[in-house]
Amino acid sequence: MKVLIAGANGIAEQLIQRIGSGWEIAVVDIDQEILREFISERKVEKIQGDASSNLVLKKAGLESAGAVIALTDNDGVNIEVVRLAKEAGVPRISARVVDIQNENKYKKLDIDTVISDNIAARQLEHLLEPRRVASKAFAGGRAEAIELEIESGSPASGRQLKEIGSDAFIVGALLRGGRVIIPHGDTLFQTGDLVTVVLQADAFSEVVDLFSGSESRFPLYYGKNVAVIMESKDHLGALSEAEEMVINTQADSLYVYKKEGVFEDNIETDEESISAVASNVDLHINSFLKVSNKVLDTEIGNASIGILVVPLGTDKDNSTIKNYINYSKSNKIPVLFSRNSNPYTRIGIKLSSDLTEESTSRVALDLCQKMGSTLVAFQVKEAEFLSSPTSYSDSKDLINLEDSARYKGVDVKYEEASGNVAKELANRTESVGLFVLDISNYTNWQKRKTVEFISMNSNISILVVPSED
Repeated sequence: MKVLIAGANGIAEQLIQRIGSGWEIAVVDIDQEILREFISERKVEKIQGDASSNLVLKKAGLESAGAVIALTDNDGVNIEVVRLAKEAGVPRISARVVDIQNENKYKKLDIDTVISDNIAARQLEHLLEPRRVASKAFAGGRAEAIELEIESGSPASGRQLKEIGSDAFIVGALLRGGRVIIPHGDTLFQTGDLVTVVLQADAFSEVVDLFSGSESRFPLYYGKNVAVIMESKDHLGALSEAEEMVINTQADSLYVYKKEGVFEDNIETDEESISAVASNVDLHINSFLKVSNKVLDTEIGNASIGILVVPLGTDKDNSTIKNYINYSKSNKIPVLFSRNSNPYTRIGIKLSSDLTEESTSRVALDLCQKMGSTLVAFQVKEAEFLSSPTSYSDSKDLINLEDSARYKGVDVKYEEASGNVAKELANRTESVGLFVLDISNYTNWQKRKTVEFISMNSNISILVVPSED
């Protein structure tokens, strides 16, 4: 997602230091020399030109921008930038007020503003990236006190203070289970701790990254390994896809549950053939007369399986899909219906308000983060004759998803359609390599039929996730 900044000045430099790596940054300034001297540790696209010009802003990427920040030292220019950004439908717009007497002009445009001072960058950062962080600046803006929650996947979780300490910050206190703890070197941080940190202002991003969980955790909340079913030599593609899941998630090993004599007509043994394909992961091969649900019940629990990969053939395999959707729901384990559509350059989901750890949104974000994939959020609305036409592109759900994606460095695309949800989503899966489906509330007839239809009528791999009802 792109942020377009008008004005190459100190506030812009400070803001760029604070925002997450998921932002693509473009800076516009009329002064070529100032642009040349504008230094940032981040990759920044520099565009020379008058920021109040619609043509210049379009050249800088206005129409695809997720945010526009007007920071020039001229209120007239800033107001025009804001006006053009609003016309373009940019979801986040902020501006610097140079002369307080002009503040009412900005208010008429209904945008967030900051006053030109030494904490302007901090205020703008919070507008761009709302997090569960409360902060207060002091010492003339050179220091901050922030309060934030240690999330799952945080580099600090499970470590002692003396292991993560730095001259750039001090942990003053933490709240755990309603009890205030004054930490010392041996204090062990835990997920859910609410910590208060005093830090140098330029260490903000370092501290937030340290205590907040941005690292992928899938599939660890289900299990630590991946398993694949192999009942035919035609399932080697699923084996490769399963291997890729191990490599690109937090899973440790690949378990192969195969029917005896899968490669009986080969010179090599089954084990040799499988090992040759899945040579880049820790491999465990188990043979059975038949890989039944009863076999899986025993094996999955013993091996801590977090993803079960089920190969699909050229036929619809409707009974197989129904069986394993039910199995996923009953045993609370994600199932990947493999159609060998990896590698996944784009991963699709149905846009949702749920961003909890086991939601399809978080699972897809984790996969995109590890695989370098783009997340595509689809929304299907009722036909206009059934409801009044509305745009979902500026909805709170999409904005929250984009916030989470930026924090993980994931690019998000949005696609909208109208009509039957199941049919429209099934049709649009062709534009992605993997689609992640939520099977919570699977007892609901309409929800069940939607999941089954998409799984049966797509030509790509489908990952069904049993998130909490």
